Formats: sequence, structure tokens, C-alpha cells
Amino acid sequence: MTVSILDPAHPDLALMATMDGISDSSLVDQSGTLAAGTISGATTAAGLQGDALIYDGNDYVAFQSDSEAALAFVHTTGMFHIATWVKFNNSNGGTLQAMLGNTPVSTADKGFGLLADDRSASGANRALLFAIVKGTSGVAVASLSINNAIPDDTDYHLYELSGDGAAVTAFVDGQQLVGSAPIGALGSGNTTRPLSFGRVSHASATYNMAGGQDVTRFWRRPLTESERAQVLEEPRPYQISGTVTQDGAPFATEIRLYDATTGALVDIISSDAAGAYQKALSTADPVYAMSIPSAGYRPLVHGPISPALKVT
Repeated sequence: MTVSILDPAHPDLALMATMDGISDSSLVDQSGTLAAGTISGATTAAGLQGDALIYDGNDYVAFQSDSEAALAFVHTTGMFHIATWVKFNNSNGGTLQAMLGNTPVSTADKGFGLLADDRSASGANRALLFAIVKGTSGVAVASLSINNAIPDDTDYHLYELSGDGAAVTAFVDGQQLVGSAPIGALGSGNTTRPLSFGRVSHASATYNMAGGQDVTRFWRRPLTESERAQVLEEPRPYQISGTVTQDGAPFATEIRLYDATTGALVDIISSDAAGAYQKALSTADPVYAMSIPSAGYRPLVHGPISPALKVT
């Protein structure tokens, strides 16, 4: 029987934290790989999927020392995939904010760090910053910095880093960012310190974040395109589908989805050459679908359409 890439029992999964069901100061790894992390200051609130952890700029989750060996594969193999849903209170604040990691990419350490960099002094502007280091001063295994990658809003977004042994690529909300980082000579041994969420630190610097963090996973290999699509659509358990025709023939065009209650624009999608369209949605709230016709035709509105629960 095939195990879903999202299943905590998947053999390639190294960490899975949903942020749900927290009743004390412990964050459980549903994959069973790591001992529970200790929550320091962070609170829970409604997130994208169930609950999320909320950080105020000083809060974080610190995992135990067993994560030093369990996540060493990132810098010793260069084969990994990291996915985390994060929202920032302010991604344009001129600071360096940590999503997760065990080092703020100091080359004297062994490990990795994922941060959002908006420091003008470093030439960054809402940059996605990710690096892998191996404890050799001045030499990184991989270092990636992409400006304008962090959306300038306060919504949850999916940040993914994928290593195939040759290069690291980054994705935001399922879209691959322009630019990648080659993976150089790999390291060995455990990471210098344990994993943290909402913080990275070393002897001379600590960086936190202000915002929220929802479902976070680590895999021991890069995900395929179809597997990444499953990660992206996980918070969207409903879907609509249909076909568009013009003069009785299939029609490829833009389709605008509107909330049937508020009239707010939900999304803009497209039908394919066969006129077919499909869209995953986070709620079962009805929508209207307005297809954009050729010149000389009036737009056609379908609905209200009630999204159906996906069959898995």
C-alpha cells in the first residue's frame, strides 16, 4: 500500500509538526523521529490548518539534542526537502527573522538556517535566506539568498527548500524561485546544536521572528512535483471543477472565482485547451465562476458552486 507523502508514517519523513493539540509546553514530532520540542513563550491560535504557533519576536521552540544527529542528513548528504507554513507580522521591517534552523548560517557551525532578510545594510529586500554549513570557517556547503521572495503581507505562505545533492532550490506557494545554490563539498558529523522553530542562534547572535508558524515537515530526499503539489494543497481539502465552452467548443480562458456571499475575489485560474478547470479551496463556501470570453461576447457566470470534499 502506498503511503502518502503527508503521512507521518512515510519512510522518508524525518519531522512533522502540525502545531495541533498542544496542551502544555511540548511540541510533538508526529513522525516519531524526534523527542518533543519545548515551547518557550509561543502561544497557539487558529492557523491555516487547525492551530498554529504564534511568536512575538522573542518566542521559539527548542528541540532536544537528538535532533543534532537526526537532521544531520541536510549537511552530510545534501538530499532533503523542508516545507513550512509561515506568516510574518511585518516582512518589510528591516530585520533578519528566523523561520527555523540550528544556526544563523555561521560557517563555523554545522547545520542549516532558513530566514527572511530585510536588512538594507546587507542589500536585502524581503529576501529568502537559506544556507547549509559544515563547520569549516569561511566555507558553506550551499548559500542561497533571493530578494523579493517573501510576500509583503500578513498571510500564511508555504516556504520550501529542496536539495538534490547537486543544488538547492526554493519555492514559495508552490512556485519555484529564480535562482539556486550549488551544493559543494559536504560535511560530516552531527549539527552543532539542536533544531529550533522561530529562532536560530550561535555564540554571538540570535534571531527570532514575529508571526505564526503552522505545519512543518522535513524529508530525507527532494520531493517530486506531484508530491510538492500535495503539500501545497493540504490546507485546501475542497475543490471545484468544470468546463468552459464558447459556441459549443471547448474554450481555454481566464476564470475568476468570487465568494458567493461577499463578492470578494477568491482566485484567478484558467481552463485548459479542453475547456476543463479545477481549483482546490480551503473551505466549502460557495463561489461564482466567471469565464472571460473573446471580444464581442459577454462574460458567463456560473454558480453559486458548492466546493466538494476531495476524495483521497
